[in-house]
Amino acid sequence: MVSKAARTAILALMTALTACSPPPRETLHDLAALMPTAEVHRGASPDGPLGDREAIFLPFGTEIVFYLDLPEDSELTVAGLSARGAGSGSLSVTSREDSGKEQRLKSFAAGAGTQSVDLPGPRLVRLTLRAESNQARGGLLVTRPVVTAPVRRVAETPAVPQPGRRPNLVIYLVDTLRADRLGCYGYDRPTSPNLDRFADEATLFEAAIAQAPWTRPSVASILTGLGPLAHGVRTVEDRLPAKAETLAERLKGAGYRTAAFSTNWNVSTVTGFEQGFDDFLFFPQEPGSGSVNRRVLAWLDTKRGEQPFFLYIHTLDPHAPYEPPADLREQLAPGLRPKAGTLEDLRRLYSSKGKRRARMIDEVSLLYDAEVAANDRSFGALLDALRERGLYDETLIVFVADHGEELGEHGGLGHAHSLYSDQLDIPLVIKLPSQASQTAGRRVSRLAQQVDLVPTLLAAAGLPGVPGLPGADLFGPAGPVEPAAVSHLSHSGREGISIVQGGWKRIEPGSPLLGSRPVLYRGRDERQDLSGRFPVRNGFLAALLRAERLRSRQGLRAERANADEETTRGLKALGYL
Repeated sequence: MVSKAARTAILALMTALTACSPPPRETLHDLAALMPTAEVHRGASPDGPLGDREAIFLPFGTEIVFYLDLPEDSELTVAGLSARGAGSGSLSVTSREDSGKEQRLKSFAAGAGTQSVDLPGPRLVRLTLRAESNQARGGLLVTRPVVTAPVRRVAETPAVPQPGRRPNLVIYLVDTLRADRLGCYGYDRPTSPNLDRFADEATLFEAAIAQAPWTRPSVASILTGLGPLAHGVRTVEDRLPAKAETLAERLKGAGYRTAAFSTNWNVSTVTGFEQGFDDFLFFPQEPGSGSVNRRVLAWLDTKRGEQPFFLYIHTLDPHAPYEPPADLREQLAPGLRPKAGTLEDLRRLYSSKGKRRARMIDEVSLLYDAEVAANDRSFGALLDALRERGLYDETLIVFVADHGEELGEHGGLGHAHSLYSDQLDIPLVIKLPSQASQTAGRRVSRLAQQVDLVPTLLAAAGLPGVPGLPGADLFGPAGPVEPAAVSHLSHSGREGISIVQGGWKRIEPGSPLLGSRPVLYRGRDERQDLSGRFPVRNGFLAALLRAERLRSRQGLRAERANADEETTRGLKALGYL
């Protein structure tokens, strides 16, 4: 029989051994799987590297470059390394950061079995694998090259309490609304008193990005949870494909009554956005947000029923032409020419140059503020009406924009012509239903984007998420990887794609009208290209965009909109044709 003292000693020894054992590790990056997103630099061999699910074949003299965001205690492990063809060789492993020169970490010898090397972290690195030999022919077969790190523990967050009855859901979208023209986002003019009060009891996302700088593709992203490369709606000829499953369809299938209200010709039955809505009300001849309110309230009073509802409300006030109500024009844009902001005057502005053009844009900027204030007044009236009907507390309300508006920052006016922040930075404020126990305003610095709305609203309704969507539930736990927002432009000969992550932004032009080469920006300063000073960060974002394009190869194909004469006239009046 083992004595008590012996048992105590054994337990102490076991505890000590457990404490000394290495922590469990997980695979962060399978480099063979990342091959399609890597950079390849060929040497003397005319052959390029080959990859499959488990291995990479590197011809001698060839190097392959991976851009990786590494946590602490990362490690590169190669399960096997063998020389093929003539001679023998080795695999050189080097790394580089933006702040330093390239460092040789290790040289793996062919035929030596499993080999590993510690990687620098936590930091962004350019990791290079190079097949070296004194032979010109042949190469190295690198088996199962993986980057591992200790298992990350994601902090648990308390789940949002689910109400006994599913909450009503409302997306209130203001067309062409820049975040930086709102008081709750730091603007010093009184454009948004109602939204500011709303934000005091809601969650405001300080950095929210639109998936496109114009309406049709961005609304498609809001309603499908997919980016433009995946849902297929990219150009003015495109219609949302019937194969796309919308948020309205998912909610309707779960017992929600669904309705949409639109005054924008880009969001109509012609463009396919009626999918999943029990009622789709389109009234472009009455575009004011006050008119939208009347129709929404009439629907609530006559068609709401007992089941929970989902409303998509698309208002248009800040969109050109800029013709605010007289009282707000007098308050926020006093003393301007009577025709300033009209469609006729905007046509003259677009063809003007120099000081005259700058002066006219300054006028538009003031009128834009007044239009924002008009939409804000209607938003406040709608919130009051929801309170009067006893619906406010039990309703989750999303306040969002489809895109922003350039007001002279880069010499232009309007939208759908660039991927700069004035057209992509949007407001996003979400009020949870009262059962979620949020009683005070909250500001979140985490990057948010339009594709996050589908998973967020499905989670709020207690419905399962959709596998494969790029977005995340904005009220769920933060994932281990910093989110990145991809935006796309394809309009009037301007093609391009951009990505934002960690306060950095890369824009890749796809046509000469958008630029001659990719650029890298930091923060909101989008005048100084930093790609030469930060090549690792630039390469990392480029690799993320390559991965996005690869994921989107299986995306949906848009249908043709086949716009009738009335729709064509409407799109021309909005400046899209």
